[in-house]
Amino acid sequence: MPATIDICVTDDHPLFRKAIVRLLQTFARIGNLYEAENGKQCLEVVAAQKVDIVLLDMEMPVMNGLDVARVLVRDYPDIKIVVLTMHDSEAHLRKMLEIGVHSFLLKTTHPEELQAAIHAVVDRDFYHNEMMMSALRKTYTPSGPKGAQEADLSPRELEILRLIYEDLSLKEIGQRLQISEHTVHRHKHNLQQKLGVNGTAGLIKWALQQGVVL
Repeated sequence: MPATIDICVTDDHPLFRKAIVRLLQTFARIGNLYEAENGKQCLEVVAAQKVDIVLLDMEMPVMNGLDVARVLVRDYPDIKIVVLTMHDSEAHLRKMLEIGVHSFLLKTTHPEELQAAIHAVVDRDFYHNEMMMSALRKTYTPSGPKGAQEADLSPRELEILRLIYEDLSLKEIGQRLQISEHTVHRHKHNLQQKLGVNGTAGLIKWALQQGVVL
């Protein structure tokens, strides 16, 4: 059975924050739940507790979501960040993607999608939805077909990169290619080292920018 997922819900509106906590309690695999009413409290929680995911509002007093995300990516790289916001501005989304968040959802999102996003960022390091992928495609237009050659990617690494883009988990990629999950993980690590990127989001951004995927 997969390990439980510990989450810190960070939002300055008590009614919304507590409603999300109650909703999360109905989801599969959820472990400990923590609350923070601003970015400063969120950082205090992650410093004191084991947290796998931060559900993060963008606009908060004391410390906003952008600033919190920057600190989390820098100081707590293993924590996944799922932004929950009322704003669907692509400018906001691009800023968050540049920082390194793992998913971006509107507060009007259906509960089933929130659960899917939580599981995806834990299992696959990133959650694909049309809003995220549209912003990535617009931001990272292909610069040319030679990127993979210049980065000295092997045919196997290219194959794995494309399957990561298709939103397959490492286990699913291993099954597709008939190799072990450990081997896929090693290839992914090597890809990140070669390309100088962090995580799945970084691999997807590079693949889009270099025209490796469409």
